[in-house]
Amino acid sequence: MKNLKRYLIYHAKWQLGVIVSWPCMYLMHDVWGWSNFWTIIGFQFVGALIFWNVDKWIFSNKNSN
Repeated sequence: MKNLKRYLIYHAKWQLGVIVSWPCMYLMHDVWGWSNFWTIIGFQFVGALIFWNVDKWIFSNKNSN
């Protein structure tokens, strides 16, 4: 049951990634005129910065007890 809870939290995090990717993609592609390649690299970088601590929390030993 604990693993299911951790999975659901992890899955929800991935779904919340849309909230990060859409504004980044709009800004980088439509406003700044970046190519698709650089837009993908850019929003993946921003997402990694935002979700780094979320992943640490999900996979920490404190939450697996």
